[in-house]
Amino acid sequence: MGMKIKNLLLLMCFIICISSITGCTQNKTNVQSSTDTTKAESIKDSDGEISISTDTSTEPVDDNIYASLVSLRQGMVGTSEVFAVAYLGCTEDMDEVDATEWIKENRPLLCSDLPFLTAIPKDDIIGDGFGELYCIVPAYEDTTLSINRLSINEDGSSSVGDVLYRSETGNPILLFCNTGGFSPDMQVVVTQGENKSITWYPTLDDNLRIIKTLSEEGESQVMDFTPYSEQLSTEYSQDKSDGWISPENNDLIGTAWDCDHYTSDGRVCKYSLSFEKDELFIQWNDGIDEEDHLFTATWNLITNSDVILLEIDLGQLDGIRQYPILLTQRGHLLEIFEDFTNDDVYRSYETLNCIFERTYG
Repeated sequence: MGMKIKNLLLLMCFIICISSITGCTQNKTNVQSSTDTTKAESIKDSDGEISISTDTSTEPVDDNIYASLVSLRQGMVGTSEVFAVAYLGCTEDMDEVDATEWIKENRPLLCSDLPFLTAIPKDDIIGDGFGELYCIVPAYEDTTLSINRLSINEDGSSSVGDVLYRSETGNPILLFCNTGGFSPDMQVVVTQGENKSITWYPTLDDNLRIIKTLSEEGESQVMDFTPYSEQLSTEYSQDKSDGWISPENNDLIGTAWDCDHYTSDGRVCKYSLSFEKDELFIQWNDGIDEEDHLFTATWNLITNSDVILLEIDLGQLDGIRQYPILLTQRGHLLEIFEDFTNDDVYRSYETLNCIFERTYG
């Protein structure tokens, strides 16, 4: 189910719940900063409790802003998830940016779906103003959220340094981090109640997706609301503006391509593609097996909303798959994306995009 449909359903639930609370229709609700004075009311259902704060000391904000925050939190009620995280992208350089304006410019669709993102006050924006940008949303308002800077020791290990932020109101925050090096430079501690505390390090996994933490039962404690489709669509458009082109069949027939993907545990995953007129020969090794895996598929190029996709029939292995595809003008590099035109982008076991180098043809 798409983000907009999900939000609509959750918003309907919110409206039904809120109408049953005496006096709620007489007050506007706000996204609070950590210094606000609030009074709490509650919405309860069979799965849990969502706390709503009404602030009478500041100007009320648009109801859609608060409703979008409630709808996101409702998605965590009754689950093992303690907080939600979105990776919003990385700034181009080390110049400080305005977080709100940067999100509006780079993730406009997500901002439209979740307008609370652009209403987060400056007191709840942490970091140096550049680098990777994450949004963190505790599931409940009665949650303690701490952000600690990590220091890198001489032996390469890390230790907790300065406390940059601490709030007991469960406010959503924006966090700039990972401004250099190859390891996280921030620590996030989310404490819910007396016995549940989670330590999380904002970073991406080998497939360029949010790293999650698991409970002792193996259940995810993090909801990932990263706009992967919008992120890939933006990268695709940027590559085209930088001179990458949409290939035609004849650009690929009689060519071969290789891609090496290095993982954090030291493995080298190798992928090879060889295009013939009617067949695509696929060879891969995940860095674990001694022997390569081989598969022969049929292929074609199709168009979906001005996006050229490589369509591959993988048969019983994985059915028909589609991948947006771009080629450099010189034809020496080929970039293949997870399909941001439909739900294939949510296959977390695949990397979001990879670049192949021409080896033949």
